[in-house]
Amino acid sequence: MRLGKRAARWSRPRTNVGLFLRSGVFEDYQTRLYFTTRLNRGQYGWNQDEPAVVEAACALAVRRLFRMGYNAELVSHYVEEMFGRLETSGNQVPANRGQTQAIIQAGFWDPGAAISGLTPLRLMVMRGLVFIYACASLRMHERAVHRLIVEAERIAFEQGWNPPLAIGR
Repeated sequence: MRLGKRAARWSRPRTNVGLFLRSGVFEDYQTRLYFTTRLNRGQYGWNQDEPAVVEAACALAVRRLFRMGYNAELVSHYVEEMFGRLETSGNQVPANRGQTQAIIQAGFWDPGAAISGLTPLRLMVMRGLVFIYACASLRMHERAVHRLIVEAERIAFEQGWNPPLAIGR
């Protein structure tokens, strides 16, 4: 059976990391905890497949947030606001402001964006935080968040990555 464009547009995330991101946006702690244990196929170690989805989701979200393109002054103000809220809520931020600005700049595929000093795990976490905060700033509803994550999953698969599909959720 072939799905129509409308059904595909409204489909839900289908990877562990996609559902992990979704749970972060909607502050679903139990689901986030569940998918935390499913990342990297539930094994100790690291893969590049899931960070590829997070990178694409982050890029899509920041391009939607900054529709007119990268503007250093606006991004700087946005990062200050983001850090203020994260620090006020007691969250530890795994990157500094400059690194966060570079992550947002890289979302526009800017070759001048130099993300340095972050381990792959911290980079993935920070991209996830930028994605979640951008979705909240845009006040995105569930279908819009799903479309963004599904598009990020599609991009990762098309680039040759193979993030594990979620089973049973």
